[in-house]
Amino acid sequence: MNFVSNHKLLVLVLAITLLKGVVWAYVVPPFQAPDEQTHYATIQHFAEPRGYRPQSYDFPIDRTYSFGLEYQNLSPELKNLLAATNFAQTRFTPDNKMPFQENSADGAQENQIRDSRPGRFVENYPAWVTGYPPLYYFLGSFLENGFSPFSVIERAYLIRLMSVFFGLLFVATAYFVFREINFTRPESALLAGAVSMQPMLTFITSSINVDSLLFLAFGLFVWGAVKLLRSGISWLGLGLIVLGLAIGFLTKPAAYFLLPAAVFLAVLYFFQERKSIFAWRKRFQALFIGAGAVFAFASAYLIYRQSLLTLQTAKPLSLAFVAKFLAYQSQLKIVFDRSLMYWGDFGWLNIQISQYLIYAIWLVMILGFLGMAVYFWRIIRHFQDADPAEKKRFFSIIYLVSLVVGLNLMIYCINFVQVNPDDFSDPYSAIGFQGRYFLPLAAAKFALIALGLAALFPKMRRKIILLVLFLGMALLNFIGLFGYIIPRFYL
Repeated sequence: MNFVSNHKLLVLVLAITLLKGVVWAYVVPPFQAPDEQTHYATIQHFAEPRGYRPQSYDFPIDRTYSFGLEYQNLSPELKNLLAATNFAQTRFTPDNKMPFQENSADGAQENQIRDSRPGRFVENYPAWVTGYPPLYYFLGSFLENGFSPFSVIERAYLIRLMSVFFGLLFVATAYFVFREINFTRPESALLAGAVSMQPMLTFITSSINVDSLLFLAFGLFVWGAVKLLRSGISWLGLGLIVLGLAIGFLTKPAAYFLLPAAVFLAVLYFFQERKSIFAWRKRFQALFIGAGAVFAFASAYLIYRQSLLTLQTAKPLSLAFVAKFLAYQSQLKIVFDRSLMYWGDFGWLNIQISQYLIYAIWLVMILGFLGMAVYFWRIIRHFQDADPAEKKRFFSIIYLVSLVVGLNLMIYCINFVQVNPDDFSDPYSAIGFQGRYFLPLAAAKFALIALGLAALFPKMRRKIILLVLFLGMALLNFIGLFGYIIPRFYL
């Protein structure tokens, strides 16, 4: 009870986050979020009972095509639902609506879908699965089996709510990150609310998508990292870091980014505590951290080597080719599209918010970046005279900046390795720059923008700045739902 009474605003933010997630999960039609049918098919595969035997083992898995249902090995009930809701005709064609209403003249009968009971598991092997680590799918399989008497509609919705729960925990970690870098409780609650209202974050964490658990893994790691830099070594800080790493590695390969992030964290901590780290009472701690850093560095190197073996590398690697790739990615249209995907490219990436909203967001971000430059200039000029708490806060901010820059570089590097050297615009030769790939560090980004705005407008109360930021994000979330998603599928 003490926690609730001390964090009433956080509880309110989490309640709003939960309610918002429940609404988005209900409004977005079944499987009209990217790759949902693939993730759900994987959950159903994990839910198969021990000793399950399919009817045959002759499915042509080599012909599987992500954008053609006829080549996807799905369970009979999932196929039935997708066919009844005109899934294939709707997801890539914004003019098509969702005929998913009882007694509708032009679409499926919702009660018929609920009453029909096709098989829950694939009839042919090999099963079509994502190939990601198992944690998200293993957890989802408990809901799949625990609510097996319900129809596929209800079970899919409940698994969406599992993603909502992971998103709620991610918002909670964002709150504690803000607290660690000296935002007050009301300020942290407002900023956590702004993170919660990020439209694409809401959309992805309200769908069946492994990224919702990945976000939580990053949130736990970042919370533990800033706690380490601010308060030193503690069981809670180290536990959060280890838990974030463990959940991330068991969720998606993108979490391998946290290995070099852990190495840099150890280096930064050593530098910050260089005057006392080798005191006799801390030698064991220094040895522990040093061994961990060596292990993380070695693991990162091995993963890097393995990535080079598995990714496409048959392309010119000259400086001219690198410059050509960077020039293409720097085009205003490409930058705009990437920003659009981050802020509001819903559905199967075909529900785009207005370009004027993007320009307004850019204005806020530019002001935030300028403010961060002012913040760093002020701190560096008087660093020697700053009190120890401010110095530790400064190191935490440096670490957040390094994480944001590093994640962006990782995505750029993967795309560079995989890109079609003859056509950089080929969407099937690389992972692309989908907005959700940049979301794991949403809390760090909002913290930096907030700090920048506060530094740029020092005469304005920081709480007022954060309130405006929260209200702006809430409005953007409202516009995303009522201005784009509902009209796209229902009106």
